[in-house]
Amino acid sequence: MNLYPSLMCVEFQNLKEEIENFNQTKIAGYHLDIMDGNFVPNFALGTNDILAVRKITDKKLDIHLMVDNTDNQINCFLDKGADRISIHYESTKHLDRTIRLIKSKGIEAGIALNPSTPINVLDEIIGVLDFVLIMSVNPGFASQTYIEYSTNKLQKLVALRKERKLDFDIEVDGSMSEDRIKLLGDIGADSFVLGTASLFKKKEKYDSIINRILNTNGVNNI
Repeated sequence: MNLYPSLMCVEFQNLKEEIENFNQTKIAGYHLDIMDGNFVPNFALGTNDILAVRKITDKKLDIHLMVDNTDNQINCFLDKGADRISIHYESTKHLDRTIRLIKSKGIEAGIALNPSTPINVLDEIIGVLDFVLIMSVNPGFASQTYIEYSTNKLQKLVALRKERKLDFDIEVDGSMSEDRIKLLGDIGADSFVLGTASLFKKKEKYDSIINRILNTNGVNNI
């Protein structure tokens, strides 16, 4: 199981201290949401933020691009230290080309699915992907309510992966409480974005929460 705290939820005035604390835990890396105010009705993070985080951690940077016209924007993100980049199905006219461009730079490439986007849009390209990011809330804001039919979508995606004998990673983002992580992990999800539902705004220390999630799911090391 891979855990990625969402940096959209940290106190940015204490970014260095927050990341230094996380670096001592068993997280896989950090999830960075890039929002342009067009694809989603919010602005968040950018290329300079990726560079800043890269300077203070060796852990993976999981970049989620929520931007219009990804085909024209993608080159801005290929040399900033990302380890994984997900783009939205609806954000590009040339999905295969952009996914292959990301992979050609040695970066894991994934497609993010909005809550109402069915998994059948992946039929032709799924064999090329390193991961699929299931959005279980509408993208753009933290502290939203989990959309229940996301569970059914995960079940379908896990079944498709098994049917086609593929090994892409399945990541879930949105209202990931500890109980829900356990449920979705048992179904077959591999990676989770941690936000306010499980990690931030809690009185408990980060490492205690992360260790409990991993131990609950039978994971001792990443």
